Parts: sequence; C-alpha cells; structure tokens
Amino acid sequence: MKIRKTAKVALMLMLSFGCSKNSGQEDIEVVNKFEMEVQEILARNDSILNMDRLTRFDWEDLFIFKPYTSIDEINSKLGYKWEEAESTFINVKDDFNLLVFTEGGRVIKFARLSREHGDFSRMEMTGPFKRGQSAFVLKRDSVGMQPWLFIYEFPSRNGVD
Repeated sequence: MKIRKTAKVALMLMLSFGCSKNSGQEDIEVVNKFEMEVQEILARNDSILNMDRLTRFDWEDLFIFKPYTSIDEINSKLGYKWEEAESTFINVKDDFNLLVFTEGGRVIKFARLSREHGDFSRMEMTGPFKRGQSAFVLKRDSVGMQPWLFIYEFPSRNGVD
C-alpha cells in the first residue's frame, strides 16, 4: 500500500514538472540551421539573416540573451519565471548567446548559439522579436586582431523574405 502511494506521488510530481507551463526544449536543429544559414549568407555576399527560416515549429516571440545575462533579467523580459533558465548557464558563460522562442506566454524552445558563428552581444534590444519581424544584419568586424561576425537588429525591424 505504501509503495503504491509513493508511486502515485512520484507520478504526479513527474507530470507536474514535465507539463510545466514554462518548460522548453533545447533545439539543436536551430543551432545547426543557424550555422549553415550564416555560412550561406556570407558565401553569397549577403548580410540579412531571417530567423523565421531556421525554425520548423510555431512561435510568436524570440528573445536573445547575451552572455552573462542574469536569470532575473531573463525572467523579467519574459514576464514570468522560466524554470529552465538557470540550467542554460547563460548567467555564467561567455561563449554563447541564448535564443528563447515563446508562444502563448510560455517558452517552447531554446537554443545556445556559439558566438564563433555569430555574436549578438552588440545588439541594443533583446526582444521580443515577433515572428515575421525577426530579420537581423550580419556584419564582419574584428575583436583585437581576430575576425569576428556580429549580428545586429534589422534597422526597420521588419521581416525580410
């Protein structure tokens, strides 16, 4: 009887955590598509990156968080506490940018993008960037003597096909 009660409690806990309104899954496909798209854009001497092309899932808003962004700042921007924010380690790491996709007031996917493939750290805004208005500009520059690729908001914040 005690085992049955313990199993019931464990199942309820797993379901409540697994169905949390703030849960979101890391999407490695977005990372891979991002890296390939950036290379293709640069190869054709273009400079516009459209995030809509990188996703095969529905989303409303995109937030981009720079290295060392505090968990409190992430939660403040999202407007609610995102339970998985700490497990991304964005608040203590400097080698990636964190993209967070939301829909219906909850995180649905996130991606850690290496700054080596494109660095959002000079952007003024972190979002939300609406689907259809998530175009960005790639600009080559250097950090010290090292070539670097920075990504900025598209000036008009309008989508680009």
